[in-house]
Amino acid sequence: MTNLFDLTGKVALVTGGNGGIGNDPVGSLGIGIGEGAPIHRRVTGFRKIGKGLGRLSHSRRGAPLGEFSLRKNVVTLDTNALLKDGLESLIKQQPNKRLFGVFYPYVWFYQKGSKGKENGFKRWLKQIGETPAILDTGLTNRSCNQLQLYMVKHGYFNAKVKDTVITERQFANVYYHIFCGTPYQIGKINYSTKDSILAGYIGSIQNGASLYTGMLYDEELFEKERDRITALLKSNGFYSFSKN
Repeated sequence: MTNLFDLTGKVALVTGGNGGIGNDPVGSLGIGIGEGAPIHRRVTGFRKIGKGLGRLSHSRRGAPLGEFSLRKNVVTLDTNALLKDGLESLIKQQPNKRLFGVFYPYVWFYQKGSKGKENGFKRWLKQIGETPAILDTGLTNRSCNQLQLYMVKHGYFNAKVKDTVITERQFANVYYHIFCGTPYQIGKINYSTKDSILAGYIGSIQNGASLYTGMLYDEELFEKERDRITALLKSNGFYSFSKN
């Protein structure tokens, strides 16, 4: 039977042949020390990057002693009527972007670009990088206020927003708990004007109305209705008025 691994008259290149994963194949192929020369190459730059990212996954990411790096924000609701995505975008402080859920490359870029004498390459690193997201309780409070305002604008007048900060080693997770309560509904809609000429268009305004009795209170829908009425009146020659 033909030996599939017969290397007579051939050259075999085995990386890592001086140890580790390449050592066993070298022995199995019958290559002696005098017959083969192990090739070794150091990829210094990539090793440094790997070590830097590795340290970064476990470090404070620039957080001073006694402070915490923001790892994640979590929004919880006691209703399924609202989407979390719209609420999460209102949070004033966001955590740094992660790679594979572990590494913080953009923080590493920024920190590397901030060290030593400034040059074009370091300015570029800072530009694509991110400053470390150090927990700011002032921004956490502002986020709670923004979430509260959002709830009110969508008819949840009795909503309550509370935050909880949980720290683990040098990291912090911020939880925003929203207790919505019962949303308010539109009870009655009335269109009126003191202008006798505009009064003739009330019927047209009502016919195309997007608001109706019983729908949930939503200031965004009110704004759209004002825009609709404004466009209708302007198309009929009325310009010198405010939509509010």
